[in-house]
Amino acid sequence: MGNNDKPFFEGTEPQAVAVRVYQLFDTGDVGGLDEIVAPDMVDHNPVPGAGSGIDGLRLLVAAVRDGFTGTRHEVIQQGETGDGWVVCHWRMTAVHTGDWFGTPATGRRVSFTGTDLMRVADGKIVELSSRRGAAPAPSPADERRPGAGQSMTT
Repeated sequence: MGNNDKPFFEGTEPQAVAVRVYQLFDTGDVGGLDEIVAPDMVDHNPVPGAGSGIDGLRLLVAAVRDGFTGTRHEVIQQGETGDGWVVCHWRMTAVHTGDWFGTPATGRRVSFTGTDLMRVADGKIVELSSRRGAAPAPSPADERRPGAGQSMTT
């Protein structure tokens, strides 16, 4: 296997696990969550209609996959405590091309941020608390277009 064939995620370090979850959002790989999320994970802020646990996270990854194209997460800042807690402040950019929890596709570029606090044990996320922006906002390029400034609500 050459260097270019090497998978990005090769370990169970807490920061690597945290980065991997954003990659799964970007690719829409719901099944990949089994690699890095404990089945009984406690989610302190599950999406509406989903319970705490891996199934709620699966629902969210699928919703991002189905609601957006060109999804890209950028970790802006990341830190870790000595006992497995990782904090990540991130930005997601994409194009809103599908339904997003009842909001029909707008075709607009969106950019929003969030902060996740994850506890990782034995290479898996066992606890998650998330804070996301209330609504994706248009990207700076969209500010110059007619209708700019209208936010998509979630």
